[in-house]
Amino acid sequence: MALLRYTALRVALFVVTAIVVWFAGVRPLVLCALVAVLLSGLISVVVLRGARTRVKAPTAGRASTSETSAGETFADEDSAGKGAAGDEQASATPRAQARSPRPGLLRRFNERIDAMAAKEDAADDALRAAREKE
Repeated sequence: MALLRYTALRVALFVVTAIVVWFAGVRPLVLCALVAVLLSGLISVVVLRGARTRVKAPTAGRASTSETSAGETFADEDSAGKGAAGDEQASATPRAQARSPRPGLLRRFNERIDAMAAKEDAADDALRAAREKE
């Protein structure tokens, strides 16, 4: 609902700005619309700040949660990678366990990507172990 309100406010601001620009003497319709788009965009940055934060509020929690879980996942992967080389559990990513199930084709595609990433991680770990032995 907040997105609909914000969009309506942006459109209303554009229409009001276009009318003001038209009465200011900018007569070619294309030029009037272009000037109105630019001016209403600049004005909306200041005037519609509160409405924009209400639109972003529901998604901000999800974004910070996903960033936190991603950071934890990478930290878990780093600590798991410090184990013995060739350890099956060290190459398994916690990301696969934390991921929500995805329907059909997309889930299979992501599983393939995860499997390829796990193989690449295992190869990198083996190469790192070989370099450390030298």
